[in-house]
Amino acid sequence: MSAPDPECIAKGSNPAEAPSFSQRWRDKSRHRHVPDDAAVWDSRVKELPDNYAPSSYSHDFLALATIASRDSVFDMGAGAGSLAIPCARAGHQVLACDFSPSMLKQLERNRRSNGVPAEFVRTMLLSWEDDWEEAGIAPKSFDVAFASRSLITHDLEDSLRKLTNVARKKVCVTVVDGVSPRCFPGLLRDLGLTPDGHDDASFVCAIARELGLDPVASPIESRRTDVFSSAEEAFAKYEPMLALTREKPCGAQLEEARKKLHAWLDTHLIPHAPTGATSTGQAEAQTLWTPDVDRTISWAFVSWIAPDHLV
Repeated sequence: MSAPDPECIAKGSNPAEAPSFSQRWRDKSRHRHVPDDAAVWDSRVKELPDNYAPSSYSHDFLALATIASRDSVFDMGAGAGSLAIPCARAGHQVLACDFSPSMLKQLERNRRSNGVPAEFVRTMLLSWEDDWEEAGIAPKSFDVAFASRSLITHDLEDSLRKLTNVARKKVCVTVVDGVSPRCFPGLLRDLGLTPDGHDDASFVCAIARELGLDPVASPIESRRTDVFSSAEEAFAKYEPMLALTREKPCGAQLEEARKKLHAWLDTHLIPHAPTGATSTGQAEAQTLWTPDVDRTISWAFVSWIAPDHLV
């Protein structure tokens, strides 16, 4: 996957009169879904497995990142440690940052359960909007800077600047490539709806170029497994996705879409073998359910060499 051409975003516009891609992103983000706050991410900790296990996504991300031996890592939006833990196990010094206290606590539990010494992973409560230098993160203080699926910011230019300023060697990020990760594309298409799409990857590449960087993009796919205690719980999870479509059904169309969703769940929910943790926190003996249709999310892995100075 080559880096998206930013000209495709503004096709037909006069470059001399068009606003910067940074400004276009700020304008566009005002009309998008408001990013979840720290409290929402805190609440999602209960959905995570009790013990960390590496995922194919983490493996693919780190394979593309090609971190040199003993390079230090700054992981922004680290969550429960999907990248921080394997990096630390490989001998890298990691500073894992997130604005969710509960996620950082879970990361600490994952570190201990994986036998990773505390000196290899430090955690810090930090948001994109904070003053990073005031928080003690000096420019060029880490070899590599990560932002894995966490670049959901109003000021994308500022976020890319901060990441790039932290890194001595390289910056690696992943952003949505196509359908929103909030959607279940297979389900929505079965209902005759078109999932919302996003051009985040194009904007990241375009803004990086405005900053004088040379971004390179590659694809990553991740599979999400939803587990429910009942069809009613599944309906409550998926029904809001009906609004995340081009059609935006309402009135009679919305009621028809809801009926189709109930019928879809009757057909596609199958028993799921418990693995020790569930999305509902129920006991292992309870019968759990999962869709028999894959929920795959496409991401763009975008990286660039950190320059001595940004434009």
